[in-house]
Amino acid sequence: MSAIVLLATSKAGAPFLTVLRRITELPLGELRDALDEGRPFFRTVLFNNDHSEQAARLRAIAAEAEREHVGLRVFELDEDEELDLTKSAETEISVATLRNILDARDELSARMERSDHV
Repeated sequence: MSAIVLLATSKAGAPFLTVLRRITELPLGELRDALDEGRPFFRTVLFNNDHSEQAARLRAIAAEAEREHVGLRVFELDEDEELDLTKSAETEISVATLRNILDARDELSARMERSDHV
């Protein structure tokens, strides 16, 4: 299983924070502090039973960041690994790569579901 960690690289305005709070269900103050301090603002684990929900959250955050022109850094870690920015070259992935990972999992799930109905 992989953990995905998100960190904003540019100033986020109130509209982004409001939508981010709705998507993540995290307290507004916690999100604002993380963004203001340059800390990761969201972490989730993929490929668990709630994968679809977490994938939808990640897609929504990426789309909103793009809409609001908020830069994102995305890191793929082992489930129990903590983010170490000094080793970010080893763990950082692009938003496009994240989307590809999520899409590949969706395609695999759809194929498995179709084969179950045969």
